[in-house]
Amino acid sequence: MRWVTLFLICLGFWGSSEIMAQQPVERHLQIQGVDRQYFVFDAHQQKQAPLVLVLHGGGGNGLRMLKRWQSVAQREGLIIVAPNAEKNTWNAVGCCGQGQQQQNADAAFIQQVLKSTQQNYSIDPYHIYIVGFSNGGMLTYQLISQNRTPFAAAAVVSAAMFAGQPQPQAACLYW
Repeated sequence: MRWVTLFLICLGFWGSSEIMAQQPVERHLQIQGVDRQYFVFDAHQQKQAPLVLVLHGGGGNGLRMLKRWQSVAQREGLIIVAPNAEKNTWNAVGCCGQGQQQQNADAAFIQQVLKSTQQNYSIDPYHIYIVGFSNGGMLTYQLISQNRTPFAAAAVVSAAMFAGQPQPQAACLYW
């Protein structure tokens, strides 16, 4: 009995160190022949967890954006997904940099990231959110206006909507 108790105590310490030592997982997808990278931080505590997709601004990267969200994820039990734009800029229809010039398939990439994450993690399909900053916010506008993504809500920080860009079909709150 003593050994069983010792084993259970050790197992408890091992499990708790795993939780405290959570690190983002780097994942890759092939999109139109291009290797694309994203990071997942899984801090969920219930069967199905809310997912927050965070899109960095031009010149940024997914890992830096994810690190800003880790404490929120741990506190709230979220799964955070932070993709990297190819050459640090997203193709957001009317903007920006090499992402737009090379017509990167960023909308398709984000859709595949969501699909892969839903297949590999325990996601609550009714609580999928997207947050975009600057150039990532421009891509967020594009994604929600396409109405092909399962977002319960979207938040955009410091980004433009372009003339002629389709408007989101669902109600949106702008501030």
